Amino acid sequence: MLPKKYRLNDGKVYWHRLYFDLVPRWMTRYSPPGGHYNYAHYLYQPHHYLKDLYLEAKWFVQRGRRGYSDRDTWSIDWYLCTWMPEALKTLKRRRIGHPATMSAKSWNAKLDRMINAFIIGRKIQNYDYKTPAEARAAVRQFRKDFNLVKTHFFSLWD
Repeated sequence: MLPKKYRLNDGKVYWHRLYFDLVPRWMTRYSPPGGHYNYAHYLYQPHHYLKDLYLEAKWFVQRGRRGYSDRDTWSIDWYLCTWMPEALKTLKRRRIGHPATMSAKSWNAKLDRMINAFIIGRKIQNYDYKTPAEARAAVRQFRKDFNLVKTHFFSLWD
């Protein structure tokens, strides 16, 4: 007979709690290289790990051949928010040039706001705001900063 903490009110077994108490913590917290699930899942269903490795290799080749993978198109907004802030920071750091209509200082300030737009976009996607008012303010700031990306799109070159 199982202890009461592993039983639901109707007497059925609470498998989720039992699973996490029996399996070592490291097996439920971490995943192997190239895997999308934790070690415990792959011990239970090892064929999923082979499938994940195949998919990772397929997406790697797709990115090399065409610049994006099928996985990236599942959520293009998420994909752009993952690498655009770093790309814009690199553009700012190199300081090769800036639009002729503004100074380098003004261009750097605009780049900072564009970077901020993608960072806020990622937070919005993660639901990182505690209140609806915070989320609305973040969306307003995102739209304001993202308009700079739209306005200066053809100036994003090095």
